[in-house]
Amino acid sequence: MGSAGDFTINNSSNSSNAVIISTQGLGRAAEISIQNSSNLQTALYVSTNGTGLGLYVLGNTMLDGDLEVTGTSRCDVLEITGGGDIAEPFDIQDSENVNNGLVLSIDSENIGKLKLSEKAYDRCVAGIISGAGNIKPGMILSQSGSIADGKYPVALTGRVYCWADASNESIQPGDLLTTSNIPGYAMKVTDYDKAQGAIIGKAMSSLETGKGLVLVLVALQ
Repeated sequence: MGSAGDFTINNSSNSSNAVIISTQGLGRAAEISIQNSSNLQTALYVSTNGTGLGLYVLGNTMLDGDLEVTGTSRCDVLEITGGGDIAEPFDIQDSENVNNGLVLSIDSENIGKLKLSEKAYDRCVAGIISGAGNIKPGMILSQSGSIADGKYPVALTGRVYCWADASNESIQPGDLLTTSNIPGYAMKVTDYDKAQGAIIGKAMSSLETGKGLVLVLVALQ
């Protein structure tokens, strides 16, 4: 089967863009599709021997997304530069009291939902609401239209800022953190027997006294 059409630029000294397609309207700038169902070739193939990016997508960040893929994406290395944690979205009870950086626990009365942690050494601890300290989630895992979806991104692993209370014990880098009696706040682990199954992660910054944000390496255990 022949090509529908070939367009090639072979000028090795050309330092400008090979093709520029733009639109001022509301439609697509370009659409590439294969209508022949027996064709096994890739619809869009991008190759470069230069030092620049093979494909760069610049979108309007006011919209839902810059690049949307329906199907499976495969790559050798995926580098995410827009955030510091891996999160899943959850719905939260009493959401009027919710802020970024608060600690959440499993809501035993509402399947699939979370709530602010309410007691020290809570073994139902689930994660930390992402976004505090201007650290955004780098990856959000969800399934739209199912119980595995929600409004608030909750960090399950990675680095995230967390509200903590150091009124009784100062927090230093490397300290294990657990839930406290202050709703949504973490504290330093001092009773390791109680802490089993109730650890949020390790502190990466210090808090000498009072309440404040602490950078946490999330590792539920």
